[in-house]
Amino acid sequence: MKFKTTALLSLVLIVLLGWVLWEKPQMAAPEPMPDAAILSDAAQRALFDPAPEKDDIVKVTVTRRSVDPWHFERSTGDDGNDTWRIVDPFESKVPSHEVDNIVRTVAELKYQIKHAPGEPGSVTAIHAGLERPKFSITLEDEAGKSYSVQVGRQITSSETYVRRGDEDVIYVVQGSLEHVAKKKVNDYRDRELVKFNALDATSIEVLHRPVEGEPVQYRLTLHDGGDWVFEEPFNADANDEIIKGAIGAASRLRATEWVESSAADGFGRFGLQFP
Repeated sequence: MKFKTTALLSLVLIVLLGWVLWEKPQMAAPEPMPDAAILSDAAQRALFDPAPEKDDIVKVTVTRRSVDPWHFERSTGDDGNDTWRIVDPFESKVPSHEVDNIVRTVAELKYQIKHAPGEPGSVTAIHAGLERPKFSITLEDEAGKSYSVQVGRQITSSETYVRRGDEDVIYVVQGSLEHVAKKKVNDYRDRELVKFNALDATSIEVLHRPVEGEPVQYRLTLHDGGDWVFEEPFNADANDEIIKGAIGAASRLRATEWVESSAADGFGRFGLQFP
């Protein structure tokens, strides 16, 4: 009985093995992924085609959730250099490289994967974080043409879901966009309080308001030879090292934060009504 049982089991195994070897090549190969999902690095495509010319962009708008849009405008100064200013919700100069970085990043966005609505395996706007985007950025050139991108969920440290304008197609772009737009509009303010070269200073005026008595106006001028001299309220030589140190300190003044206030507040609560 043992011999017959062993022979029978061996026969069954041989039959099963033959079936596997016969059927395996006949099994259907898995369907290939859509071309858009298997693009190589060399096949990355520009999100905007043709891409905006960075030097032609004159307006940038950043819109964050539940916040009024931030509008930046570029202008050319008398020296021929381009500068950026924020014009809404307030007016202020801004570090131009901050806005240039926004323009460059958006203009150079590339994608490897795109998801059209209804296609098998496509992500939804909710899944991509684009039903309520983290923020959106719009560039506008001198001719009035605009390029808009909505930024959604970050997939990995080097991939992010985006949409162009109000289109339904969702793209996976290369790179993290978390820090392209700052979280607070005040973070764009230029922290440099007074812009000048300390070596160019030729006169100084100081108004001193003592605790008691009348304010005193001091005026100093730089004479030939590099010596500083008091001209008001008396005539006398000044300590050049101290004056140079004061000028240097003024040229390096930087804001650390901004305090929200209204005209009704006045300057009194800041100690600036009578500084």
